[in-house]
Amino acid sequence: MKRRTWPPAPPVSAALLGALLLLWPTVAAGDGDARSAFLVRQLTSARDPRARVQAAVALGSTEDPGAVAPLCAALSDPDPLVRAAVARSLPSTREAGALECLLGHGEDADALARSDIGRAVASLRALRERRPRVYVVLAPVADASDPPADAALLASLRTRLAGRLRWMGAEVGPDEQDPSSARDARARSPLRGFQLRARLARRGPEVAVVVACLTFPDLEVLGEVSGRASGGRPEDAVRALVPRLLQDLATTFEWNL
Repeated sequence: MKRRTWPPAPPVSAALLGALLLLWPTVAAGDGDARSAFLVRQLTSARDPRARVQAAVALGSTEDPGAVAPLCAALSDPDPLVRAAVARSLPSTREAGALECLLGHGEDADALARSDIGRAVASLRALRERRPRVYVVLAPVADASDPPADAALLASLRTRLAGRLRWMGAEVGPDEQDPSSARDARARSPLRGFQLRARLARRGPEVAVVVACLTFPDLEVLGEVSGRASGGRPEDAVRALVPRLLQDLATTFEWNL
């Protein structure tokens, strides 16, 4: 495995870093985009409502935040079975927008669709209201792009990291904490503390994201995950990579989210 370091970093044993270093396989965002685009077309245009139901279920199974908009639009589908399938799929996205969308369709005329919408709302509310399991501080996103990435793309990466962490059940520390206030906040919290350092590298059509995980506030390096995506807009690549990277971190370091 290839070792990576993040300056400045405290000393860490080679055995620990070697055991915990993570490598995420290449993700072809273009392939994912094509599949999602096909499912969206099926959901919006297929004449057979059974095909639209299948498309709604498949979109939900992707756990892609980008599926929220087409799924929300399909809550107005004329067939109640499609609306019910959409309601069951939306919680899989774990996006705040999914909850707001469902709340806007809670008075569905069909009893089945209304019941499934209610269950989906309860599920997403429970996710939002869970007590945090870990405390995570996000360092500013580093840019290793050539040429430098747009500031909006870097901000999008940090926003998606923070939003996904909260929905996974993490307490995300405030921005730009100075060392003394960070230590004070961590001392008051009974939660395990981590710091995530994200780095984005965009070169041509490819976007790579690396997320290093350290203990907090001791800043002992634990390991990192990385992913690459190509094809489509860079914002779509970031959107596709973030859930996978964070889920791998949470599983590896037993965050119990």
